[in-house]
Amino acid sequence: MITTGISGIKNVKKKFEHITENEKVSLDTLAELTGFPKEFIQDELGLISDEITLKNLRMNMLKYLENVTSN
Repeated sequence: MITTGISGIKNVKKKFEHITENEKVSLDTLAELTGFPKEFIQDELGLISDEITLKNLRMNMLKYLENVTSN
């Protein structure tokens, strides 16, 4: 499933609303919700595990965005 546009963002946000900052999220679930392949998420964010906390996901996403926008 590939989510796009505002409605897609709202759907992803709704799925993650109940998850606390330190609760782990499966990369398979994240891949399904975002439409990006799990391997792409792992490679681009430099992840080793198949799970990540929401807090660490946010930190890794910020690093990724800073890296790709500064080049």
